[in-house]
Amino acid sequence: FWELSVEDSAESLSCRYAFSPDGERVFLGVARVRWIEEDGRRRGEWVEAYEALLDARTGEQRWRIEMPSDTRPSTFGKVVFTPDGSELLFVNGDGLQRISAETGEALGVRVSFRGPETTHDVFLSADGSRLLLGDLFGRELRFFSLPTGEHELTVEFGDGGLSGGFMDPAPSADLTRI
Repeated sequence: FWELSVEDSAESLSCRYAFSPDGERVFLGVARVRWIEEDGRRRGEWVEAYEALLDARTGEQRWRIEMPSDTRPSTFGKVVFTPDGSELLFVNGDGLQRISAETGEALGVRVSFRGPETTHDVFLSADGSRLLLGDLFGRELRFFSLPTGEHELTVEFGDGGLSGGFMDPAPSADLTRI
């Protein structure tokens, strides 16, 4: 997973990348926003937002989905492949969403949860059985069973979070150590 963000006073660009487990495919999510000043207030307007799957060796685009201008694209949260490479998973306000890695088709909610709007990080155990969700501001980590969607544990760090507020957890492959 890599993240690239470029911002100037007129436009912002946010990109998310994720390699498939076999290293043969790359997921690319792009969101470009133009900033407009109106009546002393600044508001964003979508210029472009899409998700695509590329061949990692040739760069050939396997699929591309344009995001509607009124939809917040999944590119703002971390995106990961399942261990078998068949699905892409990302977090949005409804839970952990699923996309077919083959077609880009939305497959629905994998794990439903109500949590902070700032849930950003998603990690899978190497065997795909456990899921870890991390809060952007370091206030909590939530663990789920991926096959059942059952909540297993929440570890809270309080309003201040960790390290002054921002967290980027680095879990072990089996999610037993962070």
